[in-house]
Amino acid sequence: MAREVSDVISLTSHLALAVCRRGKGNEHLLNELVCAVYLVYFLQQSGYGNEPLELFREAEVRLGRTAWQGKRRGLWHLDKQGAALLERVLTVYDSQLRRVALGAVLQARDRLRMVLSTKGSIPLFREIGRPRLVPE
Repeated sequence: MAREVSDVISLTSHLALAVCRRGKGNEHLLNELVCAVYLVYFLQQSGYGNEPLELFREAEVRLGRTAWQGKRRGLWHLDKQGAALLERVLTVYDSQLRRVALGAVLQARDRLRMVLSTKGSIPLFREIGRPRLVPE
């Protein structure tokens, strides 16, 4: 993948994290982070990474808590531990984006779209709704 493309994808995720860390997030930005977590996971399943499954489970829990706060209290804020966890996930994402072919990322996006089209297939999405993917 071209470095310019991976940099734009990476920047989008890092900006979403920075804003949610400061308590100024919203549902759209949280959805960006949710999509990043699942794309990292799917890329890893394709051979790009070896993070423990617990990383993704904990990220899902933290994002779910943030979604609950946002929907019910209007506070879209990732706590310190959640932000640190998401930083780790995004570091893995950055590494993946520098190594993978564009086709692998597109396959991961297609897989995410397929999962999102199946109601109730990912517990987190039942809480926050389905993330909207940016059109290609």
